[in-house]
This record gives sequence, structure tokens and C-alpha cells, in this order.
Amino acid sequence: MNAKIVKVTKEYFETEDGKQHPMMFELDEVPTVEEFQEVYDEWVKVFQEKGLIANGTKTTGYKQNG
Repeated sequence: MNAKIVKVTKEYFETEDGKQHPMMFELDEVPTVEEFQEVYDEWVKVFQEKGLIANGTKTTGYKQNG
């Protein structure tokens, strides 16, 4: 299951676990949470297909070092 998006701003998006992730690109307009969730889910799918993240794991789309 992908992370649930709860907030989107021009500077960051926030997941339900309270983590804020910086936007990696400049937005002309801030999408709704629902719109951003759709885009986020599609990118997670692409990353999974490319083997960049594991299938079936909850992810925020960022690899954490450690």
C-alpha cells in the first residue's frame, strides 16, 4: 500500500505518518490532495516496475539511508 497523502503545498507534501517531503519540482498550481495522490500512486507504480522500489511495500517514495 502506498503512503496516504494528507497535505500538499508548493514547498512540500505530507504523508499520514506526519512526514513532510520537499517538492522536487516547482508547481505552477497546488493540486488537491486527491489529484496529488493519483500522481504519487502512478509514480510509485513506475518506480516499482523499474525495480527502484519493492512491490507491496508501504513507501513514501524516498529511500532513507541508514
